This record gives sequence, C-alpha cells and structure tokens, in this order.
Amino acid sequence: MVTACNCSICTKKGLHITFLAPQNFQLRAGEDNLKEYLFNKHVIRHQLCIDCGVEVFARGKKPDGTEVVALNVSCIDGIDLSRIALTPIDGRSL
Repeated sequence: MVTACNCSICTKKGLHITFLAPQNFQLRAGEDNLKEYLFNKHVIRHQLCIDCGVEVFARGKKPDGTEVVALNVSCIDGIDLSRIALTPIDGRSL
C-alpha cells in the first residue's frame, strides 16, 4: 500500500509513502548523506538527503506504539506512480 497523506509536510513535499516494519528496511548506502529533520510533535525522524533535499524515509511509531519506517517510494528508481493506486491517509488529524 502506498499512501497519499494530507498532512502539511506530505502535501507540500508531494510524498508517497509505504510503511514497513524496521526489520524489513535496510539502508544499503548513503547514510552519511542524510540529515534528520523533526517538526510539530518531534515524534517522526525524517531523513533528508543533504545533497538534493529529498526526504528518503522517516522513522517513527504508529498510534499503537509499534516502530515503523515510512519509505518515500518516489525515491525508488523505476517506480511509475501512475501505475500505483494511492491510499488516502488523514495525517492532518494525527
């Protein structure tokens, strides 16, 4: 499932996110090129590329407290977003 969230950050950045359990996410390269960004309640740790400014992924917790990684699928080479059904998420209310 790939989401289209209506929160202020996702809307302004045009993020398209899929959620993964931390054990299913592996950053293979580029960790030194990331900068962390926190906003609002400071509970989601957004990881931005220091070269281009794109948000690659974020780490946080679901409302039930479960750890989660939010991956920006727009950063994956070869992804055609026009072929993916986006699921609306009301992040503005969280």
